[in-house]
Amino acid sequence: MTGVLLLFAATVSIDAPEGASPAPTDQDIRAFAAEHHPELDRLLKELERQPDEYRSAIRDLDRQRQRILRFRERNPERYRRELERWKLDSRIQVAAIRLAALPEADTRREAATERLRELLRQKAERQRVDLLARKAELENEIERVDRAIVQFEGSEPAFVDRELRRLTRAAEAAANRSKSRKKQPSKRVKQPDADPTEKTEPASASRRSAVTPSEQRSATQKSTKRPED
Repeated sequence: MTGVLLLFAATVSIDAPEGASPAPTDQDIRAFAAEHHPELDRLLKELERQPDEYRSAIRDLDRQRQRILRFRERNPERYRRELERWKLDSRIQVAAIRLAALPEADTRREAATERLRELLRQKAERQRVDLLARKAELENEIERVDRAIVQFEGSEPAFVDRELRRLTRAAEAAANRSKSRKKQPSKRVKQPDADPTEKTEPASASRRSAVTPSEQRSATQKSTKRPED
């Protein structure tokens, strides 16, 4: 039986999407299996004796569970279809595992094989129905496109005029904005205020600094010359 359980752990993740959020608890996952496929829950219980394989099967099952639950609120019809598809695939996997566990000489193999064959017939029929539904969707889309073509074929001149007006207005608005920017005067750069702590040299000191050394000697001699009697 251990080999069968390992096979279950390897096959339960078929078509499971990547990147799904992790499972909240094992109880939530097991409750989902028990509600929609009780035989799968019983198989998981048997797999608990193999902890590594059990954890792998739980993670894979939860990825499938979360993928299905995403549609429950936003698209109930899609949720129903995805759930039914998962239930059928899960029953097929479990039936294949049960069949593989039976010895060749076991009289139950014939019934188990027929059970698996019937499930595969159901899957084939479901795929046929899905393809027909997809075909109907595409045909509806083609009809919408055909109607749009018919409506457009008589309105080419109006379309050209409308686009011409739109592009002309846009070009004129851009040109007016460019002219407006050119007319605006350039802003003068404000000079920084003088530092109040900086000392200002007196005007007299500036003038003194401009006198040459020879002029200073001449002035000194004149001031020291004694007046004549």
